[in-house]
Amino acid sequence: MQPHNQIQKSKNMLLKGSLILASVSLTVLLIELGVRLWDPPPRMLKSLNFAGYVLSDNPTLKYEYKPGLFPMDEAQFSDHRNFLINADGFRDREFSAHHPPDLIRIIVLGDSVTTGNGIPNPGNVYPALVQKILNHSSGRQKYEVYNMAVGGYHTLQEVETLRVKGLKYKPDLVLIGFCINDFDLEVDGGVYQKLQQQLGGAEKKILERMYQQSWSWFHYFLSKSRLLFFLYYRTLGNSIRTSGEFEYQRDILQGKDPVSVGLALLDRLQQEHGFRSYLFIIPALVNNFNEYGFRHIHHRVEKICEHYPEIQIYDTLPDFKVRHENGSIFSIDGLHPNEYGHQVLAKVIAGKLLHQPQSRKTDLH
Repeated sequence: MQPHNQIQKSKNMLLKGSLILASVSLTVLLIELGVRLWDPPPRMLKSLNFAGYVLSDNPTLKYEYKPGLFPMDEAQFSDHRNFLINADGFRDREFSAHHPPDLIRIIVLGDSVTTGNGIPNPGNVYPALVQKILNHSSGRQKYEVYNMAVGGYHTLQEVETLRVKGLKYKPDLVLIGFCINDFDLEVDGGVYQKLQQQLGGAEKKILERMYQQSWSWFHYFLSKSRLLFFLYYRTLGNSIRTSGEFEYQRDILQGKDPVSVGLALLDRLQQEHGFRSYLFIIPALVNNFNEYGFRHIHHRVEKICEHYPEIQIYDTLPDFKVRHENGSIFSIDGLHPNEYGHQVLAKVIAGKLLHQPQSRKTDLH
């Protein structure tokens, strides 16, 4: 065969291959659109929500806030009134990734206390007040405080939030608002259980498989393509045996407590990313501080922090007690601070920060 004919034949084959590929791609695209419109089960887990919360595809987090205005049709979440959740999933204004060199950025982690349950105006929650005090007290220095707390989270969930959502904002300082229930796993008010109850049988299998294996490139495409998601879990996915149900204590904590695991992760992150971290113990705001029954929890977290000297720990109980022996005047319900309680926390935390170097790159002064 002459070279010219060989070249022409190769061109024809290439053209046919291109046409076939384009035809197949167009067909797949049309089927993808059709499946998205039809939306057959099993469905993507992100569509499930309960009173402003959504299941997370991160097994450590379990659930997250859903961006937008928190719905008020759930009576048990009446203390979430005026919760406007930003695009990152936090009760705060929208965050900016831009970090000017003369700015000190602080990320605050915590649970419903730090989120400000029961406080209608987020500007009256202690992270926002800390920003105001620091900017008022430090002259030309500029501070920016981001509140990344989520109600019901324990310490590991809080630090995992920093890892997957907070590090991109390049914090100079990370604060943890530690509460006395942070050693417990089931303090989310039933949110995670209610979200799971919305799942059908197929969706439960999906959740189990998501939590039992890391998200490789294949699972990334599963999360992006509705067609691939449908085909996988209606065919091959249903035939694969799971190795037992996902169990948080076993699979995530590996038999340890969430505070120990969370602080170990925090210590590693601060070593890798150069920020400084503080853990502020927020006490139970009981009627009589002289009969305070939770000191053993304070001592327990202090003991853990001894293993991580780079994590500074500060107990705010004496600061509350010196103001009044009756803790109920600072609280809505014995745990969540009222506006006065948030003011006290903000003054204590800001005062501590103003007298300490807060970054390996810069000081607060």
